[in-house]
Amino acid sequence: MYSRQIERSVNTAAFLGLAEIRVKQGQLVEATDLLKRLNRLSPVAFENLLASARVLSQAGHPVEAEEFLKLRMQAVPWDDEARLELARVEIAVNRQRDLATENLQKVVSSRQAPYDIRTQAAREQAKSGVTPPGSTGSREMDLLSNRIRMTPDAADAPYFFAARTVASEQNADPNVRVRLLLGAIAERPDDSAVRRLLFLAALESRQYYVALAANRRAGGVGATDVETAAGMAEAHRQIGQPAEAVPLFGLAASLEKDTGRRQALEERQKQARAASDRLLENERRRPVMRADVDQPNAVRRRLP
Repeated sequence: MYSRQIERSVNTAAFLGLAEIRVKQGQLVEATDLLKRLNRLSPVAFENLLASARVLSQAGHPVEAEEFLKLRMQAVPWDDEARLELARVEIAVNRQRDLATENLQKVVSSRQAPYDIRTQAAREQAKSGVTPPGSTGSREMDLLSNRIRMTPDAADAPYFFAARTVASEQNADPNVRVRLLLGAIAERPDDSAVRRLLFLAALESRQYYVALAANRRAGGVGATDVETAAGMAEAHRQIGQPAEAVPLFGLAASLEKDTGRRQALEERQKQARAASDRLLENERRRPVMRADVDQPNAVRRRLP
């Protein structure tokens, strides 16, 4: 399919997709030739060099990716995203570490680079141990690059989205993770990845209303997997909403492949259904407070 598409026109997605397949098949030379051909035929010069490099670097071929990134930097020296990717491959091949250090520092200190690119560069400094002395001029970048020790209190500052998420990953206390992730969500309400982290941390810390609120937001995590469906069901059960838990336990059971775990979920669904039926029956038995003394239903003792 990809071959037919690239014969008819310069279809960037088809070139990149076919190159990925060739890399997975172990045909590295053919993949590199395809990527070079894409960049020769591209109507916009140098546009696909970064994407081409990523096909190779993400498959574990940083040496081959380096060639494309150097061309990109020569053509577009202000491309901070390409500069970051070049630093990564230079670190991966363990050469020109001084140049990699310089490139990372340029990105971290840049006032033109997008926030996410700067934070990625700062984290790369911490990960690779190429953090130069001195401040970056940003407290959050100093935290992410390990110039300042990362602590929950230090990370929990206004606008520190990346620092909060990193600090939450490093902390074992689910209550602390919830606090940090609530701050991160306040900065980016529609970030589904962080919402899922908040959902899981809230379940672990038994903050069930927070868990459901994290999941309920449009664009947040949905009940499309066993863990999410079972977690939502348990949250509803814990806050006294067994009727809402019943279909979610059923969904989790239908998605579960393991027989033992599926049977356990089905049993919890039965328990939730029984609790829901008991609530409905108690609602019918309770007296109705109204001016008329007569009751619409027979008032009976509440079921335990």
